[in-house]
Amino acid sequence: MDVRVCGGRGSLRLILGIVALALALVLAGCAAHSARQTGSSPHTGTKTESFHAYDASGQLVVKVADVASGNCWTNSVAAPAPDSYRCFAGNNILDPCFAPSVTTAPAEVACLASPWSAARVLKLTGPLPVADPAAVVRPWAFQLDNGARCVASTGTVPAVHGINLAYHCTDGRNASLRDTSADTVTADYGDVKAQTIQLVTVTRIWRG
Repeated sequence: MDVRVCGGRGSLRLILGIVALALALVLAGCAAHSARQTGSSPHTGTKTESFHAYDASGQLVVKVADVASGNCWTNSVAAPAPDSYRCFAGNNILDPCFAPSVTTAPAEVACLASPWSAARVLKLTGPLPVADPAAVVRPWAFQLDNGARCVASTGTVPAVHGINLAYHCTDGRNASLRDTSADTVTADYGDVKAQTIQLVTVTRIWRG
């Protein structure tokens, strides 16, 4: 008994065309999946920026929440920098307070609790102190890849498993930076009550 292949070359071309189309669709799907994976890859690298309350012409560039009068007696503890200070407004300590750099005798400074908060403008009742060249330089604040933002503490520093956590975070936890010269900075992120700590990536750092 003879067995015949129906359709001849036309059917073969049709089959090969269908196979080629199916292969193209598979490759396109793989490429799209690869692109989605690349676009959602974990953050690498830490952005570091200097905070400025005044622009180069001496104009205030941050939102103002309040205006008061007072004086400054030393350089900032929270954000050490040549133009940042620790000041008094009545009985309240404000730190850091930033001065415009266009004059050696500014009439005011801008005091902020964090880089993302509004300022309390302090009208100065006396001259600013001389900058301390031996001041310990450290970042003012930073943001973690879990969304928490942390600001330098100026009071008692808690510890977890022997690690001093010198930054207070917006979610109630505390943190401490590791090597800030690394391309991607990490922080020890701790829960003081639970005495637990974990290593978290830092996405952004603010310096005074």
